Amino acid sequence: MDYLIREGTKADIPKLLKLEKLCFSEPWSEMDFTLEMDNDLVTYHLCFDGDELIAYVGFLAVLDECQINNVAVHPDYRRCGLGRKMIERVLSFTREKGLKFWLLEVNSKNDAAINLYKSFGFEEVGLRVNYYGRGKDAILMTREIE
Repeated sequence: MDYLIREGTKADIPKLLKLEKLCFSEPWSEMDFTLEMDNDLVTYHLCFDGDELIAYVGFLAVLDECQINNVAVHPDYRRCGLGRKMIERVLSFTREKGLKFWLLEVNSKNDAAINLYKSFGFEEVGLRVNYYGRGKDAILMTREIE
């Protein structure tokens, strides 16, 4: 399918909130997204099927480093390559801007996401105990251009 991918704006926050609630048991709030959109160092890329937001990725770029903050894919669109497409988009976009190092945290129980990131050359470099709450650890992963 042919989807529209574009940079997000504050006007997209209601759609981000809707998708966030579908994807996460502890979704980000309107204030969380507002603070992100107010930060000039943060960029969101959104993927639409018609008017419906079906995936997004948010990241922070500072100097030559990119912190991938969130990746979400609508449950009805999972397992069809959208997560891969969104990560490709971040890597390409930030590489063009001269970034050379990427990092992210991923739920230690999210094998699909861990495998996706590994397929892009991300390596596990640490564990953040209780990062997502009690008993919910995060794996810290990084990727570097040599």
